Amino acid sequence: MVVYVISDPMFTLDRLVCSFYSTTFFFNYTLTPASLLPTPLLPAFLKAPTWSCIMSVPLSFLRSPAPPKQLALGRWVADRLAGSPHITTLLDCFCSTQNPAIFAPDSSRRVLTHEHLRSFISNFVLPHSPTHIPIGPNDRVLVALSNGPLNAVAMLSIACYHTCAPVNASCTSSELREDVKRLGVKVIVSSKDFTERLELIALQEELGCDVVLLEAQPDSPAGLFDMVCLGGSSIFPRQPSQLHNMDDLSLVLQTSGTSGQKKVVPYSLRVLVAGAWAVVHSWALRERDVNREYYCKPLVSDTVEAECIQ
Repeated sequence: MVVYVISDPMFTLDRLVCSFYSTTFFFNYTLTPASLLPTPLLPAFLKAPTWSCIMSVPLSFLRSPAPPKQLALGRWVADRLAGSPHITTLLDCFCSTQNPAIFAPDSSRRVLTHEHLRSFISNFVLPHSPTHIPIGPNDRVLVALSNGPLNAVAMLSIACYHTCAPVNASCTSSELREDVKRLGVKVIVSSKDFTERLELIALQEELGCDVVLLEAQPDSPAGLFDMVCLGGSSIFPRQPSQLHNMDDLSLVLQTSGTSGQKKVVPYSLRVLVAGAWAVVHSWALRERDVNREYYCKPLVSDTVEAECIQ
């Protein structure tokens, strides 16, 4: 079994690998050779279908033929994606099996399966206030949430339809205000725990953008949530926005700003999917491989740590 830890860019590779490759995703556990899996979760994991059979993976066509040595892996994957009539959106990449996708740190919470995750995202719509209209593809949504299953599901959902702009939720209210202005976001997604500290009410009034608060569904699988607009009624569109295609921008990140003003770095959906599958290919990942934990970084890091445990 391969247990891998990614120095993560707040969203990209490990969460995408989790979503469209049958890889079980754990949060907030320390990686130790003595304990591969948290004891309370071990029975559920061993009973999962991934241990009894190999389930279908939408991107499995990328496994063969092997990429030519003279061509960069990322370019080869991107070209194969461009030639596939079946993979045109991020939702097309997701598995729809009963395999576990996300476990919560609290073992009493139900496991979120790939099928349940895909169903939730396929029906995802951001609410808007009466003074605003629904947003669409490539509209930017700033996400300020604590790390955890809810954060992962929220960013995957947003990236399917809009441009996800994650920021560190421990930022100050002034830092958040500058991020919102710099990124040109139309909606801020956060939680009621940050409303006062980040001064979200004042920010909403000053910048005229909607603020949507997420709250975990208490009796649902890990990561699923309800949404409400801050300070008023919430209007939910009757159907989801148009899905992003491979050339739409599904993610924007910012540099740390240590050498000056922060710079905005956009990522198309094609780049994200190709990068995630490059990780799958390079590490020869299979359905039984487990992503145990991640650490957030302000921008994409090239640092990848891997530990193989027999």
